[in-house]
Amino acid sequence: MIQTPIAPRHDPAWTAAALAPLDEVLQVTEDRFLSAGRNLEAAVDSLRALQDHFARLEQSLGPDSRAALEKLTAQVEGDIQRLQQDFASFLDDSQGLRSAVHGIRVEVSELDRVVRTMSNVAINARIQGNVLTPRQPQVTAFIQRLAEMASEAEDVLRQVKDAMDGVTEDIETMGKVAAQLRETVTIEVMPLIVRLARTGAGVLKDQDQTARASADLAARMNHVFSEVSRLIVALQIGDSTRQRLERARAVVIEGAAERDTGVEYAALALAEGLIGGAVGEMVAEVSGSLDALRDVQAGAAEAIGTARDFYLSGASQGAAPRERHGRLALNLGRMGSELAAMRHQAVAVGDRLDMILAHERTLRQIAHHVRLSGLNAVLICAKLGNDGRPLRELASWLRALTDQSDHIVGRLQASLDAMRTCTNRVGIASVEQLESQAQAMGGTAEALAALVDESEKAILDTAAGFDATGRVLPVRLGEGVQLLSGYLAVRDRLAAVGADLAHRRQGLPALALPPAPGSAAAEVMARMRLRYSMQQERIIHDAILADPATSAPPAKAGPAPTQAENLDDILF
Repeated sequence: MIQTPIAPRHDPAWTAAALAPLDEVLQVTEDRFLSAGRNLEAAVDSLRALQDHFARLEQSLGPDSRAALEKLTAQVEGDIQRLQQDFASFLDDSQGLRSAVHGIRVEVSELDRVVRTMSNVAINARIQGNVLTPRQPQVTAFIQRLAEMASEAEDVLRQVKDAMDGVTEDIETMGKVAAQLRETVTIEVMPLIVRLARTGAGVLKDQDQTARASADLAARMNHVFSEVSRLIVALQIGDSTRQRLERARAVVIEGAAERDTGVEYAALALAEGLIGGAVGEMVAEVSGSLDALRDVQAGAAEAIGTARDFYLSGASQGAAPRERHGRLALNLGRMGSELAAMRHQAVAVGDRLDMILAHERTLRQIAHHVRLSGLNAVLICAKLGNDGRPLRELASWLRALTDQSDHIVGRLQASLDAMRTCTNRVGIASVEQLESQAQAMGGTAEALAALVDESEKAILDTAAGFDATGRVLPVRLGEGVQLLSGYLAVRDRLAAVGADLAHRRQGLPALALPPAPGSAAAEVMARMRLRYSMQQERIIHDAILADPATSAPPAKAGPAPTQAENLDDILF
């Protein structure tokens, strides 16, 4: 070690040269501890953000969230069963509707046969009436009336057949809509809602494990947070070290400024002791902080590794419920449109059935009039003897046809009533039930998807938070370790400063210590003591003035501070 040569007394140049290394150490102290503090503060910010993720995760995995998830999952599972049952009933009713249409067409075909036969009878009656001589006005009127009623019956039947053709088209359209609806429900809606329910059940199943693992990780990271926060407080040793070194520097300068070799001797001894005491405490504190910081590094690395294994490996990640719910909502909307189309067609079928029923009443009236006319014809032809026999036979046949017509129209009415009931059940009641089911299912599914999404997003955000913390924290802690480790090297530089001060002091005449009360030296020493802000500095001061060979006595020694000294601490 190269020592600064002993300079002439009261040489400011020597003082500046001797304190230059101390000035450098002061700057290094400020830079190193500020940088270390900033790194640890950045680490705390990263950990605080992670704590926010854990708070949200705790809420999403809490008992309230779990109860809501259980309730919604059960509701969705119940909706699935009800939709399956209601849609099965809808398909059965749709099949019954097709059967009802077939039955009506059979009856209309039978009625068509009867009406055509009645028309043929009317033609034969005209032929037979033309043969009679002389012409019988009553027979002529019967034949003309029969022809008119047969023509009217044909017109009505044609309208009935047109209405039935419309019914058939409507039923075919309903069948196509029902086929589309079957595809939408069975291929799109049901699989999506089932998968959503399974997702909810899966989240419930994994929640306990996730909650336990997350709580353990949260506790470990909270410990890291506490330790890093404590280390930030511990870094105040840098500020206290800087202050103590600055006061040692001030003591040297003040002692030299007194131009009293005895005072300078005492000031140099004090500076040596103050520097030695500051270095000793700094080394102990920084070494302890380094050990704690390395422990924190290891604990954080272990926790982050566990988190990556648990979160980022996919153990806690589910599918995308929001995306799945979006597709479900789209298909539920399509299902609603198809049900609306089904209702529209059912209303159209009902209108056509009303038309057929109105024509059915007309046909009954025609049959009734034909029967009455036939009875009159029989009575008239009975008076004609053998000439009226063909007409009598035709009239008898006509009565038989009207009886058949009555039976057919009766069956047709029953079939129409049955079809109306079936149409209302398929196109209105079942559709309303399915619409209600779809609406309820959509609301429940949306709530479940939102809850599952919130839970999984909280998990994934926590995973992302761990990933971000895993990138920031090791770097910040590592830089903190390097800065503090490097700072320990200043003790060698401070030792050199202390040696220079000791070398200078040894070349000066010693001051009788402690200085005589009331002397100039005693006043200078008292003034120096009042400027100290730390009790340890006062202890060192008092010990050195009692024995210049003393460097840095233990902190527990020394008198208690006075009220003025305490006030000085507070103001500092």
